[in-house]
Amino acid sequence: MGCALKNNLEKIFDSYGVDELENVIHLSELNIIEKGIGKDNISDFTTQLIFEYLLEYTQTFTLKYISENKRVKKTINNAYFNYEFKRWLPKEFVLPKYGKDFMLLMPKDIVVREELWINKEDMLESFEQIPIAISNVELRDTLSSFYYQALPQVKKKDGTIREPYKKEKRAAAELTITKNPIAIKSILKAKKIIRQL
Repeated sequence: MGCALKNNLEKIFDSYGVDELENVIHLSELNIIEKGIGKDNISDFTTQLIFEYLLEYTQTFTLKYISENKRVKKTINNAYFNYEFKRWLPKEFVLPKYGKDFMLLMPKDIVVREELWINKEDMLESFEQIPIAISNVELRDTLSSFYYQALPQVKKKDGTIREPYKKEKRAAAELTITKNPIAIKSILKAKKIIRQL
């Protein structure tokens, strides 16, 4: 996930102006550019961001409800980020034992339970509907043109052009999104419109 996240963040940040970064809708937007960031990885990424909170949460629960013989004192590497030293540092916690290891408790309301509504598979499947829903005419035409030029033009025996296969349409949609990251915000807005229909 690390490489996919880094690549996707760079693409989004390069295509948005600094002032526009405040308008990034959701972490799962990164999922529409490249593979490697699905709902499980969003949960993993969120866990890393709030790791110290989860360790404190688990420790509080442990000290209150878990008997001493079922606890373990553990130094956790990369438990929190020290802004003064600009690095991740270890910290000691009292946690529930799990065999020779420990358990980390996760509040159920922050676990991703369903497919991200901004997800790559759905985006690629419905891509042909997206440019139609974009209000910016120039951008709509650019995306449509790029997409249709990316589709293979394969002649049948009778000389007519065959309909592109599903995998070819997906590949063309993926290339269009990858090569036009500036359009991500408009694509997401269009997807919201399509979703409401």
